[in-house]
Amino acid sequence: MKQIETDRLILRDFQSGDFKDYWEYYSHPLVRDGAGLSCSIDESDLHWAKVRMHLKNVENYGLVFKSTNKLIGEIQLPIPNKTTSRVPEEFRGKNIREMCYMLNPKYHRRGLMTEAVRAVLKHCFEDKNLDGIYLYCFSKNLASIKLSMNCGFRYISNGKKEIDHTQTTVFAMGITQEQYFQDKAKREVQDRATFVEKSRV
Repeated sequence: MKQIETDRLILRDFQSGDFKDYWEYYSHPLVRDGAGLSCSIDESDLHWAKVRMHLKNVENYGLVFKSTNKLIGEIQLPIPNKTTSRVPEEFRGKNIREMCYMLNPKYHRRGLMTEAVRAVLKHCFEDKNLDGIYLYCFSKNLASIKLSMNCGFRYISNGKKEIDHTQTTVFAMGITQEQYFQDKAKREVQDRATFVEKSRV
């Protein structure tokens, strides 16, 4: 898996010494609630966390904060069964990935996950030539919905999922390669216009 570097982050494979930092965010109630996981933790959750770091058919990017060399989150790209009902209909049968992300709440509201997601999208569409990427956000997780939209994901559909015996609305969001390059071209035009405007001052 290719290591990716941004201004503030290094995205890399999980390493043997990462588990303490990993468990710090994976066990946090805010992270678990946002990911649709039960906030009641037992021994099985500890075991699954260790397994989850090294799953097959999943690209795991650990997010390392450069200034402290601390693992603060992750982006997962599971390779889905292209025909399963979990895959939005528009993406079935194509070269796609599902995206999942988690971030230590101590590092929220700094734009770090937006920075990481955009870097992964660039790698997926420009280097790996994927057709599309989709993800799921719970309707109550407004921060995740806003983040995904800021990174170019579009609303696809909604459904229901039961968590702790409660039915919760889930939004499917997605972005195609074509949409990614359209968005990139728009940003480049805006950047040039901003540069010209500032140069006149």
